[in-house]
Amino acid sequence: MKKIMVLILLSVLLLSACGQTVDNHSDATQHDITCGGFPPPPQPIHFDSLEDTISFIKSPDMSIYYEEYHEAYQYMIEVFREDGYVTIVANTEANRDSAVILYPEAKYEDLGICFWFEYNENMYQVLVYNTYYTMDKQNDDIFDYYRARGWGQNTQKTIEIFTNNEMLPSLFLTIEGEGGAIRAKALLNDLHYVVVRAIDKVSKTEFVRFIEGLEFEEREL
Repeated sequence: MKKIMVLILLSVLLLSACGQTVDNHSDATQHDITCGGFPPPPQPIHFDSLEDTISFIKSPDMSIYYEEYHEAYQYMIEVFREDGYVTIVANTEANRDSAVILYPEAKYEDLGICFWFEYNENMYQVLVYNTYYTMDKQNDDIFDYYRARGWGQNTQKTIEIFTNNEMLPSLFLTIEGEGGAIRAKALLNDLHYVVVRAIDKVSKTEFVRFIEGLEFEEREL
């Protein structure tokens, strides 16, 4: 579990990309994320437990964060509250770390919630992102969503994989770099999409096996 904590801390310290105006949910307020200067763009927030995460969404204490972060964090909180729940990820055969990370919106990244798992001595990261536009999972895929967002995606470097997971029957898989880590993404439903990343180098078979154990639960706020 020590390895999980090191990876979590690194993910929080690394800057999320920054930079564009977005329009999330029909009644949400448009706002800008800018780059440069100090402090850096709003960072992901680490919590020791799911209970702490939900408590923050219900009753946030912004006093410990830069004032420049408050708008982005408040916007993230309002989106979760508008949904009325957060999506919790579990895995029947993997160990989930107690820590949870909330991601505010950033350039080329939506707001979402992140969980870490250890499965067969390999590390995995599962992120559930909120979509900015309501999609139709029956007819749309993740690339339809990226096109709607105006994000360019090279589909030639992806392959579609199929699983026995009813929530994620198929995902689009990419390998990061030559022989690098595996990452896959797919729409979870009309309002969320999932990105699963193997931190360690694993086989495609092992990766699919991990995905097939994933379960998703809507935890009411």
